[in-house]
Amino acid sequence: MGLFAAAVFSNCATARQKDFSQYSFSAKNTLSIFLLNNDKGYYFVIPVQYIGDYQIAGFEFDNGNILIGDYDILLKRDEINISVYLNETADENGNTSGEFNLIYLEENGKVLASKMAEPLAIKKTPDYMMNQYDIYIEKYLTDDDMKNIIKEYEKRNVYSKLSIWYDITIDNEEQNGSGMLDDFELHSGPVNEYLWLLPHFEFFRAKYLQSSQDYINVSGNILTKQFYGPPNYGETPEIDKIESYYILQLNEPITFTRGYITETVEEIQLIITDDINIDLITNWSYTVNGNAFFAETGHHHTPVIIIVNTIITDKI
Repeated sequence: MGLFAAAVFSNCATARQKDFSQYSFSAKNTLSIFLLNNDKGYYFVIPVQYIGDYQIAGFEFDNGNILIGDYDILLKRDEINISVYLNETADENGNTSGEFNLIYLEENGKVLASKMAEPLAIKKTPDYMMNQYDIYIEKYLTDDDMKNIIKEYEKRNVYSKLSIWYDITIDNEEQNGSGMLDDFELHSGPVNEYLWLLPHFEFFRAKYLQSSQDYINVSGNILTKQFYGPPNYGETPEIDKIESYYILQLNEPITFTRGYITETVEEIQLIITDDINIDLITNWSYTVNGNAFFAETGHHHTPVIIIVNTIITDKI
């Protein structure tokens, strides 16, 4: 059984954090844990990833800790969030077509959604297609956590460690005591640049690495369009898979800027996860709110892409 695991981030809090954004903290020399911040404050995310021709029917977090210098942050199940996403169209390198669907959600120890044990879709795709499971363990930091982390940073005591332990069920086989260990450094600077080069982190980048200013509201008509997919994305149309995507034709063109790149677009491809419960009708008018980013892979067919947060029809 082929197995690939990697750690990335964490997230969990009930109160809005004070503003510590002037420190621009992140985790250095690792792809196993990331220190991010959003409008709620700083948080860790630890992504655990599995790619293979098997089914994961269960995931149960046991315990863990994040040691920043001499400051120890315990990871307790009732103080973290866990989400599991599945894409059934991955190759061995983590390139995917189709969508990532939310199949498990747990917040502060309470299970809110669980579809991990449900049968997988019957595959009619080529033999190289496998299942990619992205598991995200999130830990939001308190003000006291941040004050102690800042103290360690100011002392230059930045050498840090991660450990997590969990039980996982793969093809009805319970694998108790699974886990991950990694070393990293607390860092004032951007997220690890290598993250942008790895195809199996595509969904992670889209989910976590867009700033709040990239959330946009746009309106227009929804169409379904077909494009050439793997293996060669139109270069060999006789063997390339045909992929269908929802495209929002905008009522008015918009100009989207990120960094030094600017694009004016009239159409935007929509990425709609399984937790968006709506039956879309083509040629109807909709208003979409979501996280916008520039196209990154061969599966992106417009210059700007939106991961949909909410979508409502303008028809009554």
